[in-house]
Amino acid sequence: MVLPNLRKAGYDPSQDIVPIARMSEVITGFAVHPSVGVTTLKDFIALAKANPGKYTFCSAGVGTITHLRGEMLKIMAGIDLLHVPYKGNGEALPDLLAGNVHAMFEAIVFPHVKAGKPTLLAVVDDERHPDFPDTPTIKESGFPDYDMPIWFGAYAPRGTPQPIIDKLHREISRIHGDAELTARLMSQGMRVYAKAESPEEMRRRIAAQTVVFAEIIRKAKVAVE
Repeated sequence: MVLPNLRKAGYDPSQDIVPIARMSEVITGFAVHPSVGVTTLKDFIALAKANPGKYTFCSAGVGTITHLRGEMLKIMAGIDLLHVPYKGNGEALPDLLAGNVHAMFEAIVFPHVKAGKPTLLAVVDDERHPDFPDTPTIKESGFPDYDMPIWFGAYAPRGTPQPIIDKLHREISRIHGDAELTARLMSQGMRVYAKAESPEEMRRRIAAQTVVFAEIIRKAKVAVE
């Protein structure tokens, strides 16, 4: 959904892979270093508006989902944040914890929030995080149309016989009600859907989200070499 909007890919995701089932979604958070001095997303946005270009957000690299999430917030909130790209979240997180950058969209912030640093301002999910029930979602924080999820799905190569697609979907759907699996994935920061989305539902979702990504990339003038 992202790559074809950034550069020419070696495949056509709309033609060369066949959706089977959308299975789980990564729960992420928007967090800031305590030195920023805010505890809500509303206050952060007000601070950023009063100080255009002063505050930074880090990402796993140009064009990554963590980058595009920041650009979406900038566009929706009408704020100017400086993007600081890294070669991965493993490099970005230490600089957030040290206060060298101000903000980050990521799942790996949650354990550190529990330890007291950084400050969690919003959960990027349709539901509040069970470990942080007092922290609102980004949609509850004034951005009901904010939608840039990180989710996992199963696919098959083009040409896979339909009976195989159907069987795989049935098997994936069957395990979705497993409480142990749900708990294990939640412990790793992933929410399991109540039921596996069908191939057709997944295909429509991919098409719709590809349009969203394309619009953000165009408005933010994101480019990769």
